[in-house]
Amino acid sequence: MSKLQIPTEVAQQLHAAGFARKGAWFFREESGLAQCVCFERPGAIVYPTYCIIPLYMPCETRYFTYGRRISEISQYPDGERIDAARLSNALRDEIFPFFESVRTPALLLRRLQTAQAVPRFFFCPPVRLAQLKMYTALLLADRALFRKAADETERLLRDTQGFTSAVKDRIFAEIDTLREKAEEDDAYLRDYFAKVAAISRRACAFNSK
Repeated sequence: MSKLQIPTEVAQQLHAAGFARKGAWFFREESGLAQCVCFERPGAIVYPTYCIIPLYMPCETRYFTYGRRISEISQYPDGERIDAARLSNALRDEIFPFFESVRTPALLLRRLQTAQAVPRFFFCPPVRLAQLKMYTALLLADRALFRKAADETERLLRDTQGFTSAVKDRIFAEIDTLREKAEEDDAYLRDYFAKVAAISRRACAFNSK
C-alpha cells in the first residue's frame, strides 16, 4: 500500500481553520472538546472521517465513537485518491458548521437533547449518546439532567446486546463513580473534570503539536 498523500490544499484548509496535525490526524481543541478530521486507509480506499473527542470523558486513546465518515453525510466520494476539491467543499459545508454547532459543552448538550439532530452526525449506539449526555450534564453541574441521563444510560446498557460483560461492568462502575461526584460542590466538579481532561489530552497526544 502506498503512503497516504493528503492534498496540500486540504491540509492548508485545515491548518487555516486552526487544526494541528499528527500523522493522518488533524485536531483542534475548544472548551475541552477535541475536534478531529482523520484520514483512514485500512486498505486501498481512503476514508476521511471526522469526530469529536470530549476530553472530560476518560479515554486511553483516540477514538471515533462520536462522529462518522465524511462520505456518509456529504456527497464526498471515498476512493483510492482524495478528491481535494470535493473534500474541501464537504469540510466547508458540512464538517466545519457541525463543529461550530457543538463547539462548547453547553452547545453539545443542547444538540444531544434534540433527538432528530443527533443520528446524522453521530454514528454510534444510543447508550453511547446517553453516556455523553451524562458526562456533559455533570460537567455543566446540571445535576437534575445528569441523574436523568445516568438512569437512561443504565437502562440502555442493560438492554443492549452489543457490549461484552466487561464493557458493561466498566460503564456501570463509571456511572456509580459519577453519581458520587455529583454529590460534591461545583468547585470540586471543575477540578475533577480538569484533571480528567489533562489525562485524556495526554492519552490522545493532543497536548503537544
